[in-house]
Amino acid sequence: MIAAVISSDRLHRLSWAGTRPWASTRPVLTRARVLVFALLAFALQSWALGGQSLWYDEGFSAWLAARPTADIIVRTAADIHPPLYYLLLHGWIAFAGQTEFALRFPSVLAAVVTVPLLWRLARRLLGWGAADGAALLVAFSPLWLWYAREARMYTLVTALGVAALLVLVGQLHQEPRLGTVTVLAALDIAAVYTHFYAWFLVAVQVAWLLLWCWRTPRRFLVLLGPLLVTLLAYLPWLGFVLNRLDADRSYWRGALDGVYVLTTLLESWATGHGMVPALAQPLGALLAGVALAGLAALVAHRR
Repeated sequence: MIAAVISSDRLHRLSWAGTRPWASTRPVLTRARVLVFALLAFALQSWALGGQSLWYDEGFSAWLAARPTADIIVRTAADIHPPLYYLLLHGWIAFAGQTEFALRFPSVLAAVVTVPLLWRLARRLLGWGAADGAALLVAFSPLWLWYAREARMYTLVTALGVAALLVLVGQLHQEPRLGTVTVLAALDIAAVYTHFYAWFLVAVQVAWLLLWCWRTPRRFLVLLGPLLVTLLAYLPWLGFVLNRLDADRSYWRGALDGVYVLTTLLESWATGHGMVPALAQPLGALLAGVALAGLAALVAHRR
């Protein structure tokens, strides 16, 4: 799967060879580099994967995925998450079993696949250097590592969302094809049936269309089609969602002040969830400072 993502990059063409004598080796070097990024991520995420027992949410995943398919759908209709992840995990454990390693391994696979997907998306949008940086950041991100090792749906919805954005970006400057827009619809439908927050990614796609395709109404409407299909496909589940929003307050923490939100986001981004705040806060501030300094240097360089 990783090799397919890399090799389908359209910029890897022989036209490079006519301008740069070393260009014929670039596709091979690129594949090797991205493969190294993905292997590094896999090594980090799978190391001692079954070493800790399941915690509460993971235990719920294991319990629900072991139920019959009909029970999974009925139970998730009364829960805060859609059913797709549990249905996929149900099929997986029938093959791989229910050890801690087996239950967490699908999350690792989704996290590893996200590396080349994000690399290619960044390359399309920002160039080769940004692509390598994005792949390295996601491969070594403490927060990403935390969720990659958890038997939950978070890396799956991220992989689906990045894949959908990649498909959409690839169609913004060319005539959309039926097969491609069908893939886009399938990815978006899978994402919103994996986690509610995937709708934020769908909103990003709509914003992207408005930004890039407002001068080409036909292309805009064609690419808007998969997003409308996603909405229609979600209508059978929408009633359950609205009911839970109205009735379920079990995880509502009330109003949060801005400082708390900012510091929590900073700590999570910099250190994941495995470090005490006394260490996470200064480290997060340091890394944020480095990131801001790098951004300032980039802006100054482009001027």
